[in-house]
Amino acid sequence: MKIFRVIFALLLLIVMTSLLSCEAPCFHFDIEEKVIPPTCTEEGMTVHYCKNCDYSYTTETVLPKGHSFVSFVYAPNCENQGYTENVCECGYTYITNYVEPFGHVFEEKVTVASCDSQGYSTHTCKVCQYSYIDTYVSATGHSFATAITSPDCDSQGYTTYTCKCGFSYISDYITADGHDFKTKMFEPTCTVQGYTLYTCDCGFSYYSDYKEPVGHSLSATVTDVTCTDEGYTEYSCECGYSFFADFVAPQGHKFEKTVTMPTVSNMGYTEFSCECGFKYVGNYRFYSEILEDAYADNDTVIAKGIDISEANHLDKELNTYSITLDWEAIKAEGIEYVILKAGSTVRTENGVTKGGISRTFLDDYNAAKAAGLDVGVYFYTYAKNVEQIKKDAELLLTIIDGMKFEYPIYLDLEDESIKDLGASVLTEMCMEFFSILQEKGYYTGLYVNHNWLYNILQTEKMLDLFEVWYARHYYDLKYDSIPLDNQCAWNVDVFGEHLGMWQYTAKGELASVPEIPIDFNYSYKDYPKLIKELGFNGY
Repeated sequence: MKIFRVIFALLLLIVMTSLLSCEAPCFHFDIEEKVIPPTCTEEGMTVHYCKNCDYSYTTETVLPKGHSFVSFVYAPNCENQGYTENVCECGYTYITNYVEPFGHVFEEKVTVASCDSQGYSTHTCKVCQYSYIDTYVSATGHSFATAITSPDCDSQGYTTYTCKCGFSYISDYITADGHDFKTKMFEPTCTVQGYTLYTCDCGFSYYSDYKEPVGHSLSATVTDVTCTDEGYTEYSCECGYSFFADFVAPQGHKFEKTVTMPTVSNMGYTEFSCECGFKYVGNYRFYSEILEDAYADNDTVIAKGIDISEANHLDKELNTYSITLDWEAIKAEGIEYVILKAGSTVRTENGVTKGGISRTFLDDYNAAKAAGLDVGVYFYTYAKNVEQIKKDAELLLTIIDGMKFEYPIYLDLEDESIKDLGASVLTEMCMEFFSILQEKGYYTGLYVNHNWLYNILQTEKMLDLFEVWYARHYYDLKYDSIPLDNQCAWNVDVFGEHLGMWQYTAKGELASVPEIPIDFNYSYKDYPKLIKELGFNGY
């Protein structure tokens, strides 16, 4: 009970004290600790704080841990002392162990005075290379020898001063005497310039006061050019000089040519007429003479070629003419020329108009030419009389107008619908077709098979009038079984040297045109040379 009274008395005292100070009492129940570690010079401790008031107290003090030094030694040199620096991690430092500098060790080098430079001594420390200069001696000065050069007409005089050290200079200049010239004048002529010659007694001379040549005073006499005599101008001067110039070559006759081309029935010739009145007629020739003069040996193949129509472009699955031929590749396979189908007779079958220009002709012509192949053409006819074949010829002329061909222009005569017209009618139709084309300057030929040539046409009459492109394939032997070397001999048994070209198969194959049969041909005549030299087919 006594204890409780004491406790109660303390509590009452605290309450009364708080009331008297106007503040609420604090019983320090919420205490926080903060540990302060020791440093090199300060002790460490634990401090207790009341969170509710300023009350605090200290417990568990720890002695200072003292300095921990690291030493850095600096060696002495010629001018600076050495020492040891002791450094603590807290930043405190002190220096001990001072060592005195050991001083410079000098070497002396003497530079002797010269004519224009003073002498001196250089002292250099062997340890640190520090140096200084003293003991200066004045320059000795130059000792000159003199050499005098006298003046002349165009050079001044002077004195040269030279010291034994090599230094020299020039002074005491004396003005040149100058030249005493005598003059001699030379007047200009027509071709040589005039001038004055200045000469001094010392031997020096020069030319000056030039005057241009007066030039020739020319008069001109003109001789006009004619067709046969050259023109020129004669220029002459009163001094006697003359020359001929302004030559104009004889202009030659400016002929206007009127060409009448040979045909199967008429001689060809050219009339040449000049504006000066001179004229002559020449270049007479029969068409048969051209053929006779140009035929080659039928046993010798000159070139290998193919003939192409729109049928070779037909895509049978699509039923369109969409297959494109690679003419570069065709040439690379050894093909040298191609005979293109230009078109056929315009006709009506079952109410449908057919014929005209072949739909692939222009593209094939341009591509083959671009690939470097020689080109000829053929026209397939359905004509049944002379009037109709004339229209075929006129149509073909419009198709090939402006083009150039190295091989003949062929008429393809083989259609079954016209073979019963009779030999005389068919031969007359051929003659008319060829005459029309030949009059326009085209070299013509007939494409015909063995049966037509041997049994249907007037063969003997026709062979001497135009080219024959002979079609005879292997009709009783398999094509692949006959070596190519024997084909030529097999084919000349009837018509011999009259055959200019032979179509020997319609089943040829080209790697660049797979699965499309191609007509193959041999040419026995150098048609490109013949046609170009004679000026046919646009040449």
